Amino acid sequence: MIEGLYLHIPFCHAKCAYCDFCSSAERAELAHADAYAEKLRALIEQLSGLGLFENMRSAYIGGGTPSLLMPDSLHLLVSQINTLSQSSLSELSVEANPESLDDERLAALVASGATRISMGLQSTHKLELAALGRIHSAEQGLMRAQAVLQTPLTLSLDVMCGIPYQTPKSWSDTLDNLIALKPHHISCYPLIIEEGTGFAAAVNRGDIDEPDEDLQAQYMEYAQSVLTDAGYARYEVASYALDGALCLHNLMYWSGGEYLGLGSSAASMLSPTSYKRLQTVFVQLPQLQTDTARVRLRMESMASELIEVHDFSEIRFELEELNECEAVAEDFMLACRTAAGISQQLLERGADVIDADALRRTIDMVIAQGLARWESNSLGQALIPTHTGWLLGNQLYGAFWDLHEHPKAFC
Repeated sequence: MIEGLYLHIPFCHAKCAYCDFCSSAERAELAHADAYAEKLRALIEQLSGLGLFENMRSAYIGGGTPSLLMPDSLHLLVSQINTLSQSSLSELSVEANPESLDDERLAALVASGATRISMGLQSTHKLELAALGRIHSAEQGLMRAQAVLQTPLTLSLDVMCGIPYQTPKSWSDTLDNLIALKPHHISCYPLIIEEGTGFAAAVNRGDIDEPDEDLQAQYMEYAQSVLTDAGYARYEVASYALDGALCLHNLMYWSGGEYLGLGSSAASMLSPTSYKRLQTVFVQLPQLQTDTARVRLRMESMASELIEVHDFSEIRFELEELNECEAVAEDFMLACRTAAGISQQLLERGADVIDADALRRTIDMVIAQGLARWESNSLGQALIPTHTGWLLGNQLYGAFWDLHEHPKAFC
């Protein structure tokens, strides 16, 4: 049962120095952004008859920069999504940047039925924004965020720590500026230098240093302190929300929910049943192995290719199949990103397919290392990540993912 839909809009006015996402700022490609959106609408229309969207709870249009689409194009795309699952769709998010989310586009999103805007501020300081390659000013970012708050839409703001020129004072100022706005949701991310980005090239040239991970940890701890004091609950390793404003789409990802991704580089996580339904439109998809429990699918065709396809059988995909043991290990890893942690129900599911000694050793190890703890709730006991576990996330996530190498004998 598909719970979420993700649409990727791979166009930007400028490529940020930290970004390794599939996106292009080439002027020639930007001219075709609305034609690309039209092709996505045709693809959604073709898939809508398969029964894939009947129980969809959330949709997310990301990028790239979806807000650079023309207002009419945005309106058509969002309106179409709203018709797919009117009874079950609870959240429809659209990513936006301050410089492209003008009043006309904002009005189009409200009128077409969007429920949530996720805006990338990243910082409220001029030097930091310039270092990141952002093309909006600090003032423009705050003004456009305020404009969203004047509408019925829920607003999420993204900020980043450990970036060049950032100081403890400027980080504190950025958080204070966000708190003063009172957005419904705030996400805080430490800068990671990814291969192939502008920052990676700058590090290789010696122009900037790698981020100081200890300093980033201090910044993240400070963010938790001030945001909690301001009434925001940390429900996921990087995300804070006021009451009722949790991002359903993100929670769907971290709870192992089934989702479909459409657009260049968009990823899907599907059951074999949903995959087989997709094969009726994407006839080029291969048959699955008999022990496949979960399918990871990524659309490999670039935007220019998608615009030109005459038949959806021409679209290229990358496929990965997971057996039940791998799927459970992945769900353990994803659950560790959330404050709810690994539920008793998920632990019991894991006990059915993972070697009992390996599972017990892993749980004992992460508890002994202070990465997780037991906590009782109405549904039984859950294994909850600690603050240290989130700071050392790769260590915690890796411990549980490694369990995929320890299936029970029959798996």
